[in-house]
Amino acid sequence: MGWRFSSLGLQRKLQLALLLGTLLALLLAGLAVLSYETSTFRPRVAAQLTAVAKVMADINQAALDFDDAKQAQDNLALLRLYEGMTAGALYRADGSLFAEWADSGKPSSPSRPQSTGIDFQANQASLSLAVMRDGRELGHVWIRVQLPPLLQRLPQYGIMFGALALAVLVLGAVLLWAGRRLVSLPMEQLSAAASEVGRTGDFSLRVAKTSGDEIGQLTDEFNRMLGVVGERDSALQLANDQLEQRVQERSQELEQAMTLLMQNEKLAALGNVVAGVAHELNTPIGNALLAATSLSKSSHTMREQITGNSLSRRGLDDFMASVEEGSGIVTRSLERAAGLVRSFKSVAVNETSEARMDFDLRHVLDDCMALLAPGLKHRPIEVSLECAAGIRCNSYPGALTQIVSNLVENAARHGLEPIGGGRIEVQVLESIDTGKPDSGESWLTLSVRDHGAGIPPEHLHRIFEPFFTTRLGQGGSGLGLHVVHSLAKIPLGGSIEVRSQVGQGTTFELRFPRRAPIGQL
Repeated sequence: MGWRFSSLGLQRKLQLALLLGTLLALLLAGLAVLSYETSTFRPRVAAQLTAVAKVMADINQAALDFDDAKQAQDNLALLRLYEGMTAGALYRADGSLFAEWADSGKPSSPSRPQSTGIDFQANQASLSLAVMRDGRELGHVWIRVQLPPLLQRLPQYGIMFGALALAVLVLGAVLLWAGRRLVSLPMEQLSAAASEVGRTGDFSLRVAKTSGDEIGQLTDEFNRMLGVVGERDSALQLANDQLEQRVQERSQELEQAMTLLMQNEKLAALGNVVAGVAHELNTPIGNALLAATSLSKSSHTMREQITGNSLSRRGLDDFMASVEEGSGIVTRSLERAAGLVRSFKSVAVNETSEARMDFDLRHVLDDCMALLAPGLKHRPIEVSLECAAGIRCNSYPGALTQIVSNLVENAARHGLEPIGGGRIEVQVLESIDTGKPDSGESWLTLSVRDHGAGIPPEHLHRIFEPFFTTRLGQGGSGLGLHVVHSLAKIPLGGSIEVRSQVGQGTTFELRFPRRAPIGQL
């Protein structure tokens, strides 16, 4: 009930308060009538009986003096003139009955006079009064009156009750009208204005002031509050616009910085490959240079022998054998160097180019493994590749090479080096798109697995975050796996997942379609 009352409108609350006030007033009126009945009715009856009894005592003094019972009888008969009188009697000083009267004609007076005073019974009242003359008691007069029942008195009380109720209702209606005009309407205007502001956000709305009392002050404060909130809302909107612009600018700057960092990461990886290739090229080129120097010396010796006419057949055979051996060494060394240069050129073009092209996946991975081999040759780490020949792809070989290079380097550095070395397995399997099995689109799963230290569970969900590294200050940028994750989505259009257990190794699985989605770059 309290909750329902609190949710009512102000006008309804005033009406309910008026109704309750009216009921309370009527209840109080009923109590007033009951109190009136108790406090005033009986004293009035007693006063009336006393007055009538005194009249009867005065007019019957002579009858008692002269013992005139007939006159006393006639005098008592005058009681019929008084409303409600039913009987009366006159007693001598010795208490004997002198005369009596009854409206019914049947004597019903007591045989002996009652004690002086009034006696109330259920529906009647009687009074006994001494008849005195010059201080001498002549006798007693007794009268009885029939009291009207409460039902007969109800109309009188009803008139009083109705008049009071009507007055209360009229007063309540006047108060309700005044309350609505002075309180409800201004409050409804304030409430409507608040609802309109909340619905439209128009803080320029104002409520007209109708009085100078507290509601008028409330209206002024409400209007002032709207002005203050409107100014703050405008300032907040401006600040939001400026903040949004700054966020966009910072986002663009961050995106450019991330792009630059990722490019630098790619170039850093390529630089590592260059260093490895340069080191690997040093051996065959050095061998070729040594063989060429030896051939130059042999040629110089041969020329001196020819000039001095000291050339022998044995010297010619030795020279020919030396030339054949030296040219073989030079040929093999330069062929090895040329192969390394071709692989480097292929990988370098792929990693620095964002072009989409058709390619054989096995050839791309072979070139990648060839360039990774020099960097791993002096570490106790072996890399194996399991990939079927002839898998044609229409995708981005540069992104794929970058992913494989980063994953192999990550497995070597973080997985195998802490335990002293081991084996890295690169495997490619073909599958069908599980999301659209009816499409027939071929997907590839490239996994890079090591049996190394593994990744702690608390780090597993963060390894693809940018700048997350466990080797801060030891050469780790924290971008390698983030680059892998980014390239897996764009441009390859695939996804990458990781599984790992501490002490058992880590597996990265890259799933990507053989034909990359259109518009990835």
